Amino acid sequence: MPYDGANPEYQDLYHFPADPDDKGWYSKDPRWQQQWYNAIKELVDNYHPGLALHGRRRPLRKCGRYSMIAHLYNDSAARNNGPSPSRLQLQAEV
Repeated sequence: MPYDGANPEYQDLYHFPADPDDKGWYSKDPRWQQQWYNAIKELVDNYHPGLALHGRRRPLRKCGRYSMIAHLYNDSAARNNGPSPSRLQLQAEV
C-alpha cells in the first residue's frame, strides 16, 4: 500500500503538507513540532505511560523538550502520590 501522508486530501489524518524546501527527516516547521508535542502530551494525559521510548532527541530539542519531560514525570508523580516511577529513554545520537 503506498504511503498517502503526502496527499493533501488526508492532511486532517496525518499532517499538513510540508513546504517545498522542507525535505529533512525532522521538519523545520514549528507547526509540525507543535503537532508532535501535542500528540505526545495527549498520550501522557490519556494513557499515563510508565516508560516512554524515543528514537531520537531532535524533535524534543525543538519543541519543549524539558516541558514534555517534566509533564511526563509530574503526571506520574501526581498519579502515584510521590516520586515518579515513570522513565523516559532517549536513543543516543552518533
